[in-house]
Amino acid sequence: MEFLYTSWSIAFVYAENQGYAASLLCILLAAEFYPVIKRRPEWYVQARVYTLAIHILIRATYDIFTSIMDSSAFPSQRVLFWWGLINFSLHLPYLTWYFFFKKSNQ
Repeated sequence: MEFLYTSWSIAFVYAENQGYAASLLCILLAAEFYPVIKRRPEWYVQARVYTLAIHILIRATYDIFTSIMDSSAFPSQRVLFWWGLINFSLHLPYLTWYFFFKKSNQ
């Protein structure tokens, strides 16, 4: 599920403001891979909370990300369309599983 959220979030930022997509990708992948490296998948939410808080704090005080990782040079509507379509096609089976199988087993 974390992968779906990460993919959706990066696609959303890419669609809204391409300049922040590269920096957000690094922040989200850090939160995605830290629990995998530590072999503790339950740490994803903690890692995401800390990376989000640090990212917002740094961006609010002094935005170093845009000058270092400006990704506004590679916007593509075609990439956005296919990324959205793939996200949608991955979310449908998950929602079906969650509402019909996981909820019924509780």
